[in-house]
Amino acid sequence: MDWHATGSKFIAIASGGSIYALVLIAGLGLRVSVAAMVGTVHLELANMLRSPPEDSPQRKLVTEFIAPTVALMRRTSPLSMNSMFSSALIERFAVRRNIDCTDLAVSDRFFDAIIQ
Repeated sequence: MDWHATGSKFIAIASGGSIYALVLIAGLGLRVSVAAMVGTVHLELANMLRSPPEDSPQRKLVTEFIAPTVALMRRTSPLSMNSMFSSALIERFAVRRNIDCTDLAVSDRFFDAIIQ
């Protein structure tokens, strides 16, 4: 298994939908399915989470189900990057030392910096 390629898929999805998208993937038992994605499917998923096409079933799924679920998880289970990533990684890619995952703009910048 190519750990870098697999990790990059998850980072791309997190950059599109927040760390909470990864919690959903784990909770729904989709880890193996995401790891098995080929080509640019993971990037298309990230883009769809970030900006679903107008008047599409994907937009309805994101706005009516995924986004409210992520919002609920952010309120009920606040996460910090410090509890999930090494301090070296955070220092290399973060603007500040403690990254609150409920701050989607900051966590987006963190994940976008990693995949650059």
